[in-house]
Amino acid sequence: MAAFTALGSLCENSCVDSHPVLYSMLIPILQALETAINSTELDAHKSVDYQDYLCGILQVILVKVGHKVTTEEAPKIVALLIMIFQKRNKVTENGLIAFSGLCNGIGERVDISSFGNYIIHALNDEDEECVRLACGIISDIANALGVRIYEYLSDFVPPIIKILKLQKYNRDTKLQAVITIGDLAMNAQEGFVPYLQETLAMLISACQLSLSVVDEVISFYIQDEDAELAEYLQELKHTLIETFTSIVHGMTKSKDKTILIRETEKIVEYLQALITGQHVPS
Repeated sequence: MAAFTALGSLCENSCVDSHPVLYSMLIPILQALETAINSTELDAHKSVDYQDYLCGILQVILVKVGHKVTTEEAPKIVALLIMIFQKRNKVTENGLIAFSGLCNGIGERVDISSFGNYIIHALNDEDEECVRLACGIISDIANALGVRIYEYLSDFVPPIIKILKLQKYNRDTKLQAVITIGDLAMNAQEGFVPYLQETLAMLISACQLSLSVVDEVISFYIQDEDAELAEYLQELKHTLIETFTSIVHGMTKSKDKTILIRETEKIVEYLQALITGQHVPS
């Protein structure tokens, strides 16, 4: 397996001049992946490891030269990844990572008609790493499809809202969900308006959380858990600013700005609180 690690590192650090070589590797990698999926010679554990390493290399290749993937090749890649999920009876992290590479590589040509259900399944997975990967993929899809992402909002937004509402998800997962909501709003533009009220309500609630601990107090009474909380709150502030920026960019192209205008005062108050370092009561 060390050979796969070395090959993956070479691909990841390859220069533009080597892109033709990378693209020439695509078909052999896909063939090796199909063989591994259907192999009866490898034991289950080795087969899974083999598939994971190949998916990792596939992801790197697709990010680098995915723009060269033809309309005929892309569905075959998706079909292989779905085959992995079906064989292992679950949505796997490396399968999601490989699809992320495909999204980044082929851009607006990405077709999620057959893969979308697996992304939704991953959003509801017990494995939070899969949940975060699914959120990241939705961001990739939104940025690739642009305004056409509005067609899938009814599939993606409700489970992401659920992630933000439920206490069982950890901080990293919620931060990724917030970022994804911003990407969806920015790209869907007017199509996001039906979800805007609930989204802004949750974000403004998160604003209060991010201001709930004064930084100076944290630094004075520093403990391990306090340091972790302080880092999270700082990251939450940055994420909220980026998400509000994304939403505003999306809504500026919408005819219906009523909801955004109504909530603008609270957003501005939050930004003022960050600038002055003072907590604004809810």
